[in-house]
Amino acid sequence: MDEENRNEPAMTEEKMPGWREVFLYFLLLGFINVGGPVAQITMMFNHMVERRAWLSKERFVSIMGFCHMLPGPEALQLAIYVGYIKRGVLAGITAGITFIVPGTLVMIILSWMYVKYGSLPQVNDALYVLKPAVLGIIAAGIIKLGTAAIKSVTLGVLLVGAFVGMRFAGVNVLLILMLSGLLNLVFVMRPRVPSPTSGSAVVVTGGVGSLGYFAGKLPQLAWLLLKTGLFSIGRG
Repeated sequence: MDEENRNEPAMTEEKMPGWREVFLYFLLLGFINVGGPVAQITMMFNHMVERRAWLSKERFVSIMGFCHMLPGPEALQLAIYVGYIKRGVLAGITAGITFIVPGTLVMIILSWMYVKYGSLPQVNDALYVLKPAVLGIIAAGIIKLGTAAIKSVTLGVLLVGAFVGMRFAGVNVLLILMLSGLLNLVFVMRPRVPSPTSGSAVVVTGGVGSLGYFAGKLPQLAWLLLKTGLFSIGRG
């Protein structure tokens, strides 16, 4: 993605933070991000969208969805992506490093302390108290991010269907993502068709239009995924 693409006209209302501001924020985030990806992404949403207006709500949700599709830790990928689109490649690399290194150091220290003092009742009591607090952080994050992402009844139905399919039917998560994306293209993002003669006509027209659109975007999408994949580390 070049400089022109990073500064799209539709995003002119977004603020451009300084290089130092980006560095210090992700360094601080590396020390305070607790509760897993949901809590981490919620912290970024609070800062980048609500407090500093680095990104619009719609763009943040789009980036979040993109990072969820990639292999590896999505919160780290989101940090790298935001650093990159705001201040370039070096800022993206720096955002990734400052996001992950502090947590690594803290984990090493806590692991050593747990091995040495974990059998003490006081330590077990402290960990027991932390569990509901972390659960509350995660729950609040799910509510906030869900409210930002679910903008229609159709998307809400897709959310419920995806949850039921994974939790109760044992459907593979990759298949869930593919089916949800296809249904979203057909029923939510389909091209406007004046006075369709039937429901099947809408489905066929929407599917063909979506395939044509993505066929034209395929080389650009492949290049974007290749570049982003270079920064993708961790699980998956």
